[in-house]
Amino acid sequence: MSLATKHLLAIDQLAVYPNWVCGRADKSPVDPKTGKDAKANDPTTWGTHDQAKTYLEAHKSNGTRTIGFEVGESPFVAIDLDHCRDPETGIIEPWAREIKDTANSYTEISPSQTGLRIITTVGEDFPKINRKKGGLGESGKGALEIANTGKYFSVTGNHLEGTPDWICSNPKGLQKVIDQYFSKILEVVSAPKPTVTLEDEEIIRRAENAKNGAAFKKLYSGDWNDYSSQSEADLAFCGMLAFWTKNQEQIDRIYRGSGLMRPKWEREDYRTQTITKAIQGTPETYQGRFTQVQTMQEVTPGQTVDPLTFPDIMTGAAGGFASTYSNISEAPKHFYYMAYLTCLGSILSGDVRLKSLLTVQPRLYTIFLGASGRGRKSTPISITTDFFQNAFQDFGLMHHANSGEGLGIFLEKSPNTLLVYDEFMGFVSKAIQKGNTLLGTVTTLFEKNQYQTATKDKQLLIENAYLSILGACTEDTWQRCWHPDFTAIGLVNRLFLVSGGMEKLVPIPPTLDVSVWKGLLDELRTTARQARLIREYALTPEAEYRYDQWYRNELDHKSIHSVRLDTYALRFMLLLAISNGCIEIDEGTVNDVIKLITWEHHVRQQLDPIDADTEMAKVEIRIRRELSKGPQILRILQQRTNAQRTGLWLWKTAMTNLQGNGEVFYDTKSKTYRLAEKV
Repeated sequence: MSLATKHLLAIDQLAVYPNWVCGRADKSPVDPKTGKDAKANDPTTWGTHDQAKTYLEAHKSNGTRTIGFEVGESPFVAIDLDHCRDPETGIIEPWAREIKDTANSYTEISPSQTGLRIITTVGEDFPKINRKKGGLGESGKGALEIANTGKYFSVTGNHLEGTPDWICSNPKGLQKVIDQYFSKILEVVSAPKPTVTLEDEEIIRRAENAKNGAAFKKLYSGDWNDYSSQSEADLAFCGMLAFWTKNQEQIDRIYRGSGLMRPKWEREDYRTQTITKAIQGTPETYQGRFTQVQTMQEVTPGQTVDPLTFPDIMTGAAGGFASTYSNISEAPKHFYYMAYLTCLGSILSGDVRLKSLLTVQPRLYTIFLGASGRGRKSTPISITTDFFQNAFQDFGLMHHANSGEGLGIFLEKSPNTLLVYDEFMGFVSKAIQKGNTLLGTVTTLFEKNQYQTATKDKQLLIENAYLSILGACTEDTWQRCWHPDFTAIGLVNRLFLVSGGMEKLVPIPPTLDVSVWKGLLDELRTTARQARLIREYALTPEAEYRYDQWYRNELDHKSIHSVRLDTYALRFMLLLAISNGCIEIDEGTVNDVIKLITWEHHVRQQLDPIDADTEMAKVEIRIRRELSKGPQILRILQQRTNAQRTGLWLWKTAMTNLQGNGEVFYDTKSKTYRLAEKV
């Protein structure tokens, strides 16, 4: 690999982000989209890497000298070392050489040839920093600047030989440099970390529902009338936040979003003093609890939670897409979210994987389940697949497959294929036909990328295929469409069921603003580019420990509804990390996946196709399931349990058995059938 190719690795890492500007001769930044001034705190004045290169070529004669990268809204930190290198000999002064070796990440030579720039990455909880120190070296002209906000740096690609060709994460090295040169911010960077890391929105939600939630809400809204001064209220508010997080930057960020925010908070001495005093006065820290109830949703005493309520995990690129489209349509948000993840997994399978002995690819077999005509299942499928086709020319989309041979021919042309069924019953009707290889093909390709079978008349060979499925089905059809062949071969437990239905009325859904649509498109492409650069996603030690505890102690391996849920957990770790722009799988991602898998287990318990030994037992199970939702009058109960299709004699006999066994009783006052209460 040549040096030119090597340093492009680091440039590619930066190119994933739309944080690019151009630099004039006076070093002021330019928005490559408009030619106007770029602003360090305004991402709308930045552009993509390609836009910056194009603008530079077109305006070199007008004084545009370089392309540059704004470090805000990104995981990167820039370390600038000025006046430390002899441009003739290439000799680097000892103080700068020590910093370079300590940081140990991608380093390039500055445009003037007299300085160096080191680029490294940090985690989300790293505080914002923009500090400079001069008077370094024997000449006293050397200067050090460290920033991950409020600054852009020129990017030359002139890699310094002997340093890593990849932007590395070296928090210990970065911390050592900061501690040595910027003792004033040591307390900010080294603040003790909480046992449990929560997002800003999650902290606010939990604080509002805590015992002192009423007081928190008043302060968050800006009402400090219960205190003698606003300064006292500021300290009290920061103290409440300090229980949930000891991260000073996070407390600052949440305060700025509250109604208490005022000009005095911009004074660094007042802000730092208030936050530090609040942390010192709040020794307790939220520790978190990993119970099976909390993996679904935190519950206060006396509160009941519907286990079929989709967990609060919809963030990142998929979450943004889901929020945007669910706001203008009747389909539930989590249908858009799961459709997005399914499409994302399809386009990236074969390019990314989990760093593990297991071959884990982010492919899903997703089925939306909802009431007939009211579930709004097909709309998210069509909108999301159209969106991905606009984003990627090579997005393989196949509507329905009549046979394994037909699917094989399509996969040969498009190895990454998403098989779509607006009505999954169409798949079932084809797959149960005698001699059709579709069922075996789809089932095998869930875990493998090859499939081969041969009969007297034909031979089917599929290699290097990455199949995903996205389908929809009504709940009634789902219960009665299954043939014994499906349960025997194990296709049912390879499907990820997503239940839901229409949540609001939107008579005439509006069209999406073009600028918003383009923004979502850019975010998707950026997300995919970064994932392909990373390729292998590793778990942090904390994430690995959390998953191990769940797998050993919380996952019910004996339940028939848990089959392959661990497989899906690993696949969703990849997808959620990719969607959220993470470079590795952290503990927060694992916790979100556990919530999702716990939810899926409840969905399967409620909606898995009934697999009873006799028709009578099947009818009895249908009646129990329907009455578990509440009392029913006879006509509605028969209708919802398909009494006419089953046969009234069989249905009535099943009901008699349940009543004779004391499981069901008839309430003469309300004229309804009910399940007997368990003692």
